[in-house]
Amino acid sequence: MAKGDYVIMGTGTLSASAPGAIATATITATGAAATDNVQITVTSALPHMNNKGGLNNIYVSSVTTDAFVVKSAQTELAEDITFNFIVFDAA
Repeated sequence: MAKGDYVIMGTGTLSASAPGAIATATITATGAAATDNVQITVTSALPHMNNKGGLNNIYVSSVTTDAFVVKSAQTELAEDITFNFIVFDAA
């Protein structure tokens, strides 16, 4: 693949978390590599307490072979967040 090529796309969910806990989800993305770029776009309603900037304060914390990790920047995510993702080759 060449830099910028589409690798895979899909849908993921970051589940709500308990008080004091950071929500984390590992999303399977077959074909992804640690150097690839992942774009996420929220498709669910934004919980009112978690929409203070960025993409509802969720972000991709790491990309590995065939997976990536999404986290919430705030504790106690009030509701599940569903998002679309697309992975691009960064090599």
